[in-house]
Amino acid sequence: YVVQIDSLFTLNKTILAEKDKVNEDLTAEKGKSDQLSKDKDALQNTVKIGSVLEAENPKAIGVKFTSVNKEIETNKASRAERIKVSFTLGENRIAKKGVKPVYVRIMTPDGKEMTKSDNESNLINFNGSKGFYAGKEDVNYNNEKVKVDVFCAGPTEFIPGKYIIEIICDEVVVGQTDITLK
Repeated sequence: YVVQIDSLFTLNKTILAEKDKVNEDLTAEKGKSDQLSKDKDALQNTVKIGSVLEAENPKAIGVKFTSVNKEIETNKASRAERIKVSFTLGENRIAKKGVKPVYVRIMTPDGKEMTKSDNESNLINFNGSKGFYAGKEDVNYNNEKVKVDVFCAGPTEFIPGKYIIEIICDEVVVGQTDITLK
């Protein structure tokens, strides 16, 4: 029995040593897995940041329409029927292709958000906040430059002053401009 106990004791030492080695290897692999997961998250964040579109050369004008739907530019608040926001969505090879809703958010001179209706259907998320949009255009984006015009009409007449305009796509502000109506 002493020989058998000694043999089992030696075998037990070997098994314990192997177990310790497996535990060390497991801990090392968990560390590698955690590091790979952190690297993956960092790369996904980089891709997310890199895939943000940019609204190039944003410009806003007040417009009035004639009886034949011809646009006439105006800088008078009393004559303007809508604010036309024009810009180009820039080329971005990382961004996903497809139809992208582009929103225009306008802050009026009296500090209010311009919107057709202040119900939930006109509420959007952007940069971690929520707000109402004044205009929306669905753009078919194929990773190439696209010219976009968005017409924004308020629920009432425009008031004289400076209107601050933000262009939002994929829940991120991608451009800003302003217009002053007299």
